Amino acid sequence: MLHLNKANPRGYSLVEMLIVIAVIGILAVVVTVNLKKMSGKARDVKRFTDISTVRKALELYNFQYNDYPETDSFQVGHTLMVDNRRLIKFPSNPWGADGPCLPNTQYQYVKDSNTSYHISYCLGSEVQGYGPGNCIATISKPCN
Repeated sequence: MLHLNKANPRGYSLVEMLIVIAVIGILAVVVTVNLKKMSGKARDVKRFTDISTVRKALELYNFQYNDYPETDSFQVGHTLMVDNRRLIKFPSNPWGADGPCLPNTQYQYVKDSNTSYHISYCLGSEVQGYGPGNCIATISKPCN
């Protein structure tokens, strides 16, 4: 005859196992949701940083040539040169739709005149007090 020692059980009951599985499932959902929010925020910070870097490069170009590059010559993937040295390669928008931003929307640089330009882009969430939504970067502001 088999005698069970009730003071020292050998395993877990079905109820205990179901509770542990439910807690693990809830934690997994919470972590996944938070990671998704953080990855969208990271893409927005990269967008803002990309545009800030491009604006600085355009000012260096303007300082050297007293003009801004033509719209056709400075788009995503093009390289901006100053005195035969690479200044910057125009970055591409990070992949992904965030907030009001459509997926696969690229940054758009437009030369308005010899003294002005604008760059269109989109922020899915607020970054440094700008956004969310469509932004137009100019000489004086990173987002209008």
